[in-house]
Formats: sequence, C-alpha cells, structure tokens
Amino acid sequence: MSLDGTVVKNLVYEINNRVIDGRMDKIYQNNNDLLINVRAKGQRERLFISISGSPRIYFSDEIFDSPQNPPAFCMLLRKHLENNQILEVSQYKMDRIIKILVKSRDELGEYSKKALIIELMGKHSNVILIDDDSKKIIDSLKRINFNLSSVREILPGLTYNPEDISEGLDPCKVDSICNLIKNSKENLNIKSFFLKNFTGISPQMCNEIEYRSNIDFKRNLSSLSDEEIIELDKIFFEIFKIIRENDFSPIKIYREDLFKDFYSIKLESLNDKEKIKVKSISSLLEEFYNSKFLRDSLGSKSKDLKKLVKKNIEKLNRKLSNQANELNVALNRE
Repeated sequence: MSLDGTVVKNLVYEINNRVIDGRMDKIYQNNNDLLINVRAKGQRERLFISISGSPRIYFSDEIFDSPQNPPAFCMLLRKHLENNQILEVSQYKMDRIIKILVKSRDELGEYSKKALIIELMGKHSNVILIDDDSKKIIDSLKRINFNLSSVREILPGLTYNPEDISEGLDPCKVDSICNLIKNSKENLNIKSFFLKNFTGISPQMCNEIEYRSNIDFKRNLSSLSDEEIIELDKIFFEIFKIIRENDFSPIKIYREDLFKDFYSIKLESLNDKEKIKVKSISSLLEEFYNSKFLRDSLGSKSKDLKKLVKKNIEKLNRKLSNQANELNVALNRE
C-alpha cells in the first residue's frame, strides 16, 4: 500500500478545501478509531481517523459504533475542540504527519490555539493533542514512555517535536538533487538514497522515478554519469512540481483485475488497464480499505474453514484406519 507523503499531501489538500473555517461538532472514539463531525460551508462532514491495523484518515459516511461511556481521551478532545473553528490543516515536511489547527476557547472565554496531530506511522501511529503555542503535549491516544520506545516519549507535559521521527529532507522544497548525489558520503544504491534522504518518498515513488528516468535503481550512486544525474534531477523536479502545486490525479491500481493499491499522481509506469482515475482521494481510500478488510475477513474465514475441514478429514481417516484394523483382527480370529 502506498500511503506515503504524496497521498497524505493530497488528503491534506482535500480536507483543507472541505473543512477550513468550519467548526468541529461531536467527537466519538471507539478504541483506536476517532470520528470527528465538522460543520463547514453548509455541509456536515465526518472525518474518520484510525491508528489500528492500517492507519488511515478520510471522510466517511459509514455508521460509527461508539461506547456508551466515552473514553477519557475522547472527553478531553470534546473539551478542547468541540464547537471550535478549524484554522488550518497542514502536513509536516511531506511526511505522514497531519496537523489540524483549531482556535480553542476555554471556560473563561480565553482563546488559544490547539493542534490535533495525526501520525500515520504504521505500528508507531498516534493521535496527539498539543497546545500549539508552547508545543506542550496535553494528551495522546497512546501514551508512550521509554519502556515502549527508546526514540521518544509521548506523555502529557512533554514538548512535541516532529523532528524526533522525521529527519529527512522535504522533497517539495529541494531545488536540485545533483549536489546531494555527488556529495553523498555513502555509496548507496539509488533507491536507498531516495528512501533515506527524503521524507514521504515510498518504494512506489522510487519505481516511478526509475521508470521515467530509465535508470536502474539497483545501481550505486558512484556508477552514475553526470548526464544520468542531470536526468534524475530533471525527473525528480518534474514530479514534485506537480505535487507542490497540488495538481493531483488520484488513481485506483489494479493487479490481476483486483483493486490492490492507490496513488495520488498519474503513474506512467502503469498501463491504462492497471489504473483508473477518480475524483476524490478520500472516497478512494474509504473504498480501498473497506474492500481490503472484506477480503482479509473472507480470507480469514476461508482459512479457518479449510482448517476445520482438514481436521475432520484427518479424524475420519483415523477412524477408518481403526475400523479397518479391527476388521482385520476379527477376520484373523475366524
């Protein structure tokens, strides 16, 4: 799956267009899933956030089961965010980190800025509420201490710093990669160079740059000629100019006639039968994850059924074997 920085930038662009200056309405939580209702531009939007299984965020019309007694984190979000204005939705350095900035008002009528940080980082995903001015953590969906992570703690009162987990360069703010390649101290292969030095670049993006440049990404940097470095730089700039200008083209990716993946720009490395363009990245993601969970569920049930059938066949075979032995014993007695 390609939920990388490019897809997240597309999501942020779409979310901004739909909820900017709107107000957060009811907030619900079910385990590690959140549903935020937003009133914006005369519409009611439902923003779904999950950090369980496959971390994701998109607008959803699905029914959300919420517990009768809201969890403590949900109550905290309601206190700081409900009925307050959304000022901005942004992305940190083309990484899988989304920030929803809200103009919050306390019980005394004093205004301050609060930020809901959504980190879509696999098993390290989290949702964190911070005071935007001081960057102090108010609380998080998952509290992380040094027993759980040696990299950083996420606990109330600590300072939130995305640099702790996102040290790479923003590819949308790099004018040229020529000097980066030539001055690299490590003789990495080209794919590793992109993955290690930039935030938000996935193997899918590497495949696209490799295809457009016609340069084998298994090659080491030292093997590149000046002309090849210039070609890589040209392709890199062309792709990220599209992303920087929010000129997205969300696509469904098909493999063996099955909806298997997605992306946010037109991939020249795929033929027309392997991709279908759609309008909304949000609706695309909702469809993808719903179909994925359905396939996984059916696959799990199929596996369990096969296991049960195999167990019963083995049981019957043992029974038949025992009966055959008993029959042979009886015939020998006669």
